[in-house]
Amino acid sequence: MVLAYLLICGLKKFPELHRFSSRLYHKKDGVAVGKRFKTFRGFETARSCKGKLSASLEDYLEMIYRRTRSGELLKPADLAKELSVSPSAITKNVQRLACLGFVTYEPYGKIQLTDLGAKTGEFLIQRHEIIEEFFAVLGSGEIGFLETEMIEHYLSPATVERLEQLTAFLRHHHRLWREYLDEKKL
Repeated sequence: MVLAYLLICGLKKFPELHRFSSRLYHKKDGVAVGKRFKTFRGFETARSCKGKLSASLEDYLEMIYRRTRSGELLKPADLAKELSVSPSAITKNVQRLACLGFVTYEPYGKIQLTDLGAKTGEFLIQRHEIIEEFFAVLGSGEIGFLETEMIEHYLSPATVERLEQLTAFLRHHHRLWREYLDEKKL
């Protein structure tokens, strides 16, 4: 429930995400009337039209950052193994990242992050860790990692910041959080 609320609040700040929907919406007496619905692909299209990385490219960039932040050289074959994808998929997506200015790339050579790629990669790692910690505090167990992987690409920076604050609050008031869960039998 809390996550749903946070997601809704984050999306309200980005009205451009509703551009590819079929209907307008407004609130009448506190009830949403004529909501704008669209498919998952519609949200992806909206992201790409805004010049944002796709979820897949974010995953590639995040892994490149994880592997190269310690100075390690990263070859396309190593990245393919790490992400469990084909070498041709690596080539295609690393070329996309290079065209967008996130990496430099030599065919059959090494993949290196640009300054933009390193800064973005650092943000992606921080976002991932914040969301995964939030799920850990909620008590999601092992499924928290999977849930993090599924939603991390679709949360605004403002929502991630609120999740970080909420997580800190829940950690600080852990006893109250546990009492609430016990009371609700969750």
